[in-house]
Amino acid sequence: MNRAQRRAEVKNLQKRGVKREVARTLVERYYSDIPLEEGTRVKINYDFIVRHPDWKIQRDDYKAWIEEHKDETFTVVWDEKRKANNTRDKKINVCFAEDTTEPKWLFNTATLMPVATAKIKMNDGTESELEIITNNSEKLTTEKINQAVNEALERENIDINNQVVQDNKE
Repeated sequence: MNRAQRRAEVKNLQKRGVKREVARTLVERYYSDIPLEEGTRVKINYDFIVRHPDWKIQRDDYKAWIEEHKDETFTVVWDEKRKANNTRDKKINVCFAEDTTEPKWLFNTATLMPVATAKIKMNDGTESELEIITNNSEKLTTEKINQAVNEALERENIDINNQVVQDNKE
């Protein structure tokens, strides 16, 4: 999308009542080409999708599917038709391996958040899995990694010294 097209889209969103800065952000994120390889783990960017101006006019079955699966992690697969024809957008408009609907829903990668997963081996020999979710526009920072590690430790009831936290319920 060239500059004139981006400006026109921002103006169109402003006519619909979206503030200028929000409209710029939407256009920048929605129309950025962020290719994803098959097998990439992602989550749906629920907030981005429901705040999009077109959310109100989406099909009811699509809205229901998004609501039902908003917290799940999915595996990216390329759309069969785009893959067979080797189209340029096959890595931009993708499907999910876990999607059982027929035909599968097609998602622009700007509406998805890549998920990095890792396993932490604790001193006691147990393993804990953690997920690091980023926006496509965000870089994976040390702060983001530390936040994910802390969330995984909390989920496993482990304090900073690798000791199991005892529930103090009396």
